[in-house]
This record gives sequence, C-alpha cells and structure tokens, in this order.
Amino acid sequence: MNFSQSIIVSVLVVGVGWSAALLQPQVANAHSTEGKPKAQLASVQMEAQNGEDMQESVVRSKARTIVGASDTLDIADVGKLWQAFNDNTVLHARLKKAPTRVFVAYQDFSNDFKRAHISIGYERTIVPLADAGISLKPGLHIQILAPAKYTSEEIEKAWQTLDYRRPIEQVIEVYQLSADNTVMASNMLVLYGE
Repeated sequence: MNFSQSIIVSVLVVGVGWSAALLQPQVANAHSTEGKPKAQLASVQMEAQNGEDMQESVVRSKARTIVGASDTLDIADVGKLWQAFNDNTVLHARLKKAPTRVFVAYQDFSNDFKRAHISIGYERTIVPLADAGISLKPGLHIQILAPAKYTSEEIEKAWQTLDYRRPIEQVIEVYQLSADNTVMASNMLVLYGE
C-alpha cells in the first residue's frame, strides 16, 4: 500500500472511529493517576469495559513542532487536509532529508468531538525555512496503539477506546515511513487534561 492509499484508509478509519466513539456508553472512570509521582507512571493498571485487567502504557512525549497543513475542521473532513498536505510542493521541496515520520495532531476539540484543530506534518527539524508550525504538547501521553502495522479495523477499535468523558488535550497519530514513503507502522497517543 503506498502513502496516498494509506492516508485515504486512515481518513476513513478516523471518521468511522470518531462516529463509533461518540456512541460509546458512559462507564465509570476506570483508573486514576492522582497522587502518583509522574516518574512512576510507566504503566497504569486499569479495568477494561469487559472486566479484564489490561496494562495501559504511558509515554513521556517531548515538545516538538510540526510543519505542513493545519486547519480547524470537521474530523470527518480530514481527507481534505491530507490532500492539502500532499499538494504542498513548497514544503516537500524544502525537506533537507527524506522524512521518516508524519505526524497528525488533533487538538482543541469541539464539545461534541466532531471538530478539532488538525495538523499534518513533518518535524520542523527536517524542514528548513518553514513557517512557524504547530507545537505538539509535551507530557505524559497514553499510548493507545504501540508502533506496529495495523489493519483499518484495529485502528478503528483504537479510536473507540478513547475516554471521551475526560478532557482530551490532544490525539497524535504517528506514521513511520520507509524510504519510498510507504507507511511501515503507525502508533497513536492521547493526552488527557486534568
């Protein structure tokens, strides 16, 4: 699957995932990290909706800036932003080396989670003379998907596991690219607010 096809599949999965997540039933908060030192938050034990215990990995993400395409729009319309990103010949011409990752950041969600400020881009460090870019929030992100190759069904299920009752600060998808821009793996992180 080439990069363009991967993006189209991702757009469809995100749209279906958000739709399904909005229909998610209310469940009691399964865990709390309150009072725990941040250094000890390597993983959090939680109880899944089906009653099974599962490990939830926590990843400390550093501050980074991405440059590419950015807009506030309906999440279902993220495909338009992917098109703008892919069509940005100036951005791609400025790359000082082949990109190994593409970031998609969802921030500033509407109350119904149908709209967000979405940014798609490369790390600013590989794009000299780029515009200011969008800052990704640092902090302890919960890893929804570990880096691996996923089917569209697995990615859809991952979006459904987000806890929409908690304030979501940011959701980040990271696509690992091969030398020919084929998506080799992806992962997903979420940063919840207090």
